[in-house]
Amino acid sequence: SIDSRIMGIDLNPDNIGISICEYKNDKQSIINTTYYDLSIITNKILSLTCKSDDSTLKYWQNKQNHEIIEISKSIASLAKHYNCSAVIIEDLKFDIGKSKQPNNHIGNRKCRNLWKRNKFIDNLTKRLQLNNINLIKVHPAYTSFIGNLMYSYPDSVNASLEIGRRGFER
Repeated sequence: SIDSRIMGIDLNPDNIGISICEYKNDKQSIINTTYYDLSIITNKILSLTCKSDDSTLKYWQNKQNHEIIEISKSIASLAKHYNCSAVIIEDLKFDIGKSKQPNNHIGNRKCRNLWKRNKFIDNLTKRLQLNNINLIKVHPAYTSFIGNLMYSYPDSVNASLEIGRRGFER
C-alpha cells in the first residue's frame, strides 16, 4: 500500500460517497471519486403501505441488504486496486435520547429503521482486514458543510473528501 493514499467514505441513508486521494507536500490530489445511490430502494420501501410481513416489503428489504453487501465488496476492491493505506469513515453514534431524534417521521424512519449502517460497516471492516487495510474513524461534525465549500462534486463525495483529509491529518 501507498502510505500517502487514503480513501474517504461518507455514509448517508440514501447514498454513499467515496473519494480516493493522495497527499504529497501538503497537496491533495484526487485520484478517483465514486457515488452510490440507494434512494430508489429507500423511496420504494418508504412508499409501501403494507404490513411488515408482506412479501413485497421483504423483497425490497432483501434487495437493500444485498446492495449494501455488494457496495462494501466494491469499496474494498477499490481500496485494494488503488493501494490505499487506510479507509476513513465517520464515527457515527446515535443516542436514543429524545433531543437527538430527527424532527420528522420520514427522517426518523430513514435514520433509525432503513439505514443499514452497521451492516455496511461490519462487512466493510471484514473485507478490509482480509486485505490488510486500516479502517479509521473520524469526528463527523460539519463534513458536508466544509466539503461543499471546498469542492464541486456531489454532496456525499464532497463530504468524503473532507473525511479523508481529516483522517490523513490525524
